[in-house]
Amino acid sequence: MAGLSARLRTGCRGHGRDRGQLLLVGAFSLALLVVALAMILNGVASGEVLATDRTDVHDARDAVRFEHSVHRGIGGAVEVLNRRNDGSYADLDTALADSVDDWDEAAARGSAAEGVDLSVERVDWERGTRIEQRDSRTFTDANATENWTLASAVGQTRAFEMNVSRTNLSSSCTPECFAVVADDGTDVWRASFTQTASKIDVTVESPTETKTCSVSGASAVVDLSSGTVNDGTCSFPPFADGLGGSYDIGYENGTRADGTYGLVVDVNESGVLGVSPDRYDETAPTASPAVYAVTVSVTYQTPQLAYATELRVVPGETDA
Repeated sequence: MAGLSARLRTGCRGHGRDRGQLLLVGAFSLALLVVALAMILNGVASGEVLATDRTDVHDARDAVRFEHSVHRGIGGAVEVLNRRNDGSYADLDTALADSVDDWDEAAARGSAAEGVDLSVERVDWERGTRIEQRDSRTFTDANATENWTLASAVGQTRAFEMNVSRTNLSSSCTPECFAVVADDGTDVWRASFTQTASKIDVTVESPTETKTCSVSGASAVVDLSSGTVNDGTCSFPPFADGLGGSYDIGYENGTRADGTYGLVVDVNESGVLGVSPDRYDETAPTASPAVYAVTVSVTYQTPQLAYATELRVVPGETDA
């Protein structure tokens, strides 16, 4: 385990394979852009025919539509980057720059014939860490510790999703049950998982309210960031709702549940690994470099309108 921990600290992974995987992100981004441009440019043509005296209004709507398309597209590219990346922050930086450049070049080519000048440029990006368990097992750390801290001094968390099996869940929290906890030192947000008969119960206690969601089945897909179970079948206060300042994320009684999970925190990899890097390994659970957020500048210009703005894209975040 000591040798494995050293590899995690230095970030020495299979970069050649990872770069090959990251090349797929460009194709994903371009596919989204083609759809977005088709909608926008079709709108331009329709506007010219239907209402030449309302061009300014039409251009403004298309500018906002393009901004929203960029937000969705870059957000999707970030998600794909993080899922496919097992390399370094340098690998992510290169892949992210290429993805945004592809958007910019394709937007310019696709809009020039219509007299619309579109551009997308990367301004900055924020390092984070993706913590995940891809294969179903208990919610312990790599050393089978059942009460453990996933990350400390977290400012923001996004895309926190779990798939929890009913197998091994306690029938109540007396004396113990599996729980996800966010603690800022003053207040606590807690999600407890139990089972009754053929149902899974998820009880969320935030500083302001308590809500229980009960769903039937052998497993439940829980989106902690959005506060939903099974795609909105039931809702609850989202992760870390009501907490102030930074917080620690932990699991309690991890042997009392089985499943998979993933989340992205705004703490870099070295900060997550901290003084106990052996909590993670190369199988489950893992901690790897991720893009937490990216800021891009968006420009939409026609003879009638010049529109420019900056977007901070943080896909899946609720506690921003």
